[in-house]
Amino acid sequence: MKRSKKSVVYFILLLALITAFLFGFYGKIIISPNSYLFNSKGDGIKSYYTYAYYIQDNKSFINFEGMNYPYGDNFTYTDCHPFLSFLLKLLHPVFPGLSTYSIGILNLWMILSLGLTVIVLYFLFRELKVNHLLSALGAMGVMALSPQIFRITGHYALSYSFFIPLTIYLLVLFEKGIKRKRIFFFILFSIFFYFTIHAYLGMVAATLVLAYLAINILAELIRQRKISVKKQLLLFLSAVTPVLAYYLFVKITDTHIGRTTNPWGISEYHAELGSVFLPVISPLDKIKNALFPGVLQPWEGWSYIGLATTLILFLFIVFSIANSVKTKSLTLNKNLVENMTLRQLFIASIFILVFSLYVPFRWHGFERMINNFDFIKQFRSIGRFAWVFYFVSTIMIICITEKWVQWLLRKKMRIPAYILIMVIPLTLFGEGFYHHSYVSKEVIQSPNMFDNKQLPETLRKDIESVNIFHYQAILPFPFFCIGSENYGKTADEKIYKLTFLFSYYTKLPVIGGSMSRSSINETKNIMQLMASNFYSKNIRNDLPNDKPFLIICLNGYIDKTETDYLEKAALLVHRDEYNIYEINPEAFFENTAAKEIEKFNSVKNNLLEKDGFLVSDTSLYFKFIDFGNESSGISFEGTNGCYSGLQKDYNTLFSIETGKLSLNKKYTARFWMYNEGENYGQDCLGGMIFFQRKIGDQLEWLQPYANATNSHEINGNWSMVEISFENTDINASYDLVLKGSDIAEKTIYIDDLLFYDNDLTIYKVYDFRNKTTLFHNNHWIDFPARNR
Repeated sequence: MKRSKKSVVYFILLLALITAFLFGFYGKIIISPNSYLFNSKGDGIKSYYTYAYYIQDNKSFINFEGMNYPYGDNFTYTDCHPFLSFLLKLLHPVFPGLSTYSIGILNLWMILSLGLTVIVLYFLFRELKVNHLLSALGAMGVMALSPQIFRITGHYALSYSFFIPLTIYLLVLFEKGIKRKRIFFFILFSIFFYFTIHAYLGMVAATLVLAYLAINILAELIRQRKISVKKQLLLFLSAVTPVLAYYLFVKITDTHIGRTTNPWGISEYHAELGSVFLPVISPLDKIKNALFPGVLQPWEGWSYIGLATTLILFLFIVFSIANSVKTKSLTLNKNLVENMTLRQLFIASIFILVFSLYVPFRWHGFERMINNFDFIKQFRSIGRFAWVFYFVSTIMIICITEKWVQWLLRKKMRIPAYILIMVIPLTLFGEGFYHHSYVSKEVIQSPNMFDNKQLPETLRKDIESVNIFHYQAILPFPFFCIGSENYGKTADEKIYKLTFLFSYYTKLPVIGGSMSRSSINETKNIMQLMASNFYSKNIRNDLPNDKPFLIICLNGYIDKTETDYLEKAALLVHRDEYNIYEINPEAFFENTAAKEIEKFNSVKNNLLEKDGFLVSDTSLYFKFIDFGNESSGISFEGTNGCYSGLQKDYNTLFSIETGKLSLNKKYTARFWMYNEGENYGQDCLGGMIFFQRKIGDQLEWLQPYANATNSHEINGNWSMVEISFENTDINASYDLVLKGSDIAEKTIYIDDLLFYDNDLTIYKVYDFRNKTTLFHNNHWIDFPARNR
């Protein structure tokens, strides 16, 4: 058989293996890709929604209008598969039916990309001189165990596992020196293409190229060889150019200002050795847990390389050390891995793995160094960079297996050789089999509710009953606003699904929503919509019209503020799980100061004086601290200063001695926290707030904890924090504490702290700064001009 015919035969075999694999695990999806949502919760439903809404409903090609109303957001921040959704949006006017099948197109693309990964790996192995059969089986094994398969259950744009093997393949071709300029453009444009799928894909690929470049230059310097400046410059430009191009594209098209430059999570979302070298989901979990109890395996760091890979890499490193000792030079074993590019990629992948492990920043004394690397912090889920080590190491062991096979064949040991060809890939495939068995069952659990025919009948009727021209936006209750990390609230998963489905079908945007790196100032205004009506709300001037809001309310989950607003709304639809209301926007902006003052006037003659305040009961405990003696230069109302402290410290704001509080009674603390500063007050509200109970030498942090970023009560540059607890022990004393991140650099400013019995009503009238203000349980209500 001629070589060309042999290649065709094995490629047909490879296609047969891919087809069998895909239909075996994902046949239902391939046959009917538009029938399923791979995940109908959290990030899963959000990613489908942003993608589908952008294609069908969005008017702008750049500004996503579905959430963050009335501002929207740049579409590259919405996890909407920018390139694919942009392409389908272009085609949508010509082929309107595309929107009906947009979910199916995305689903099919994600599944078929697994086959693309196998094909890329196969050609890579052939380029590395691996025999046809081992190339085919090895490609199937490496793909099967790929850690990115788990992203198909929610982080769809991160599920494309072909991008690292393709980058490696192009680097191998580049180093051959044949048509190098053409390969340079392939690398450059491929990395930019990855960015248009998801920024992490582009950045991981660019990091791989730059790390390889650094190792390549270092190796040349060690060998004292002349460095090919032209070649290294091409490599450098192939990695850096797409990064700059993507950054400039986003910068030019982004009209929203005030995004956080310090996203949370880099100290949490990293890899661990246990998430790389130990199985994460396996029938061997019981053995793993017995041998390594309490092993850390954070989900963002899942990049398990497999048992066979671990053992073979160990042997490779041992042989390399022995060879280095023998030759008296630091070198990797060339006999096992002949290709120099792959050897250097292996070293580069180790450095990338170290970075994904958050080294050295995780070590004591180095934690705060990360604050000097804002660019790194933008890619906070650094555990994803461990994927590079997975692919390089598994590709390495297939190449090592090829060398062993060739040695056996030279010894005329054909049967052991073919056993080895089968065993190593099957070991990878066997461990990956369990992953796909789990994932393939998960992704067919939910019907595609973005297809009208698959909606539950009741929900479909309720959506169709909405007069979409009558409303300006959807307001979800419970309210959720996720994205800026400086202001926002989470809610129950069910309201996400209801809100996104109503928005998609009615084309109405959502007030709030779930975004990424949203504008701090915009989310502040959106959160303030739900504040008490005696505070001025900036969002009022940004609403484009006076049309009503459509409230989608998840029954049983709303708080008191939301309940109060529902009393001003008109019920349209009642269901067991949810209700639909209509509310006039003026309900959120009608100034109620006069009503509050009238209420005070009606009860003030029945109030009693205590400590300079008018209270409903002098026997009930309260304490007010205005921090007037502090010299911070910042104050909330009427004093010369406020409490200030470092976020990273344990800030004790107030202490209650033993015996001061009544038993089995609830108490509340309210205070104001300064929210202004550089970049619209970025990180000024950071920190966990809690009551600490002390009984003798025992300390206990009481739940629930509070966070100022969740507060709707925003009065200008100040946010109110409220936290309560019940006194259950007569011998307990309490501290009110604020503690931020250990690496936080901000100073917090807190003013006007009130601690009081929940049954107590407290008033006081203040006259200062040419205005009269009513104090009511630490709300500050300005008298209308006519009442001053």
